[in-house]
Amino acid sequence: MEMLSELVFGSLLSYCPTSTSEGGLIAKSVMRAIKNESSVHHSQLGELFASEFVAKRLKIEASRMDLFTDFFGEDVVLVPVPRSSPIRKGTLWPSLQISKAMEQEGLGTVRPALKRVKCIQRSSTSPSIWRPRPTDHYNSMEVEKFKLPSLNLLLVEIS
Repeated sequence: MEMLSELVFGSLLSYCPTSTSEGGLIAKSVMRAIKNESSVHHSQLGELFASEFVAKRLKIEASRMDLFTDFFGEDVVLVPVPRSSPIRKGTLWPSLQISKAMEQEGLGTVRPALKRVKCIQRSSTSPSIWRPRPTDHYNSMEVEKFKLPSLNLLLVEIS
């Protein structure tokens, strides 16, 4: 069995939930659009679903910044991270929507290999002291086995 040799972290978007500045309010509205898969209007990209907007911005930023270049490509497996509760049929899974849009942009291949089997506390509504720890996430999920076409895995997560 090959062991993990490197773990790299990157983030495209972030926001401060308590910010009332113009930029903070824009970031909060984009976050809501992502979590609800509603439409976003962009001056150059036009009207898109939030997942498409994120994937197109990722592709643009990857072409501009060397930092993101190694994150994407045909040999990358996109693994969406589940929400805080088990996914029920017909419910929205934003990380999966974004992963599918990323696949359409040629940024990787989607494999929904993580499955939440036990509810955990939602981070977004919890004080920092009550947010789930990594072990809580680990103990509340299962990995669905699949053949790895590559050892380059990219976890797609919305928090």
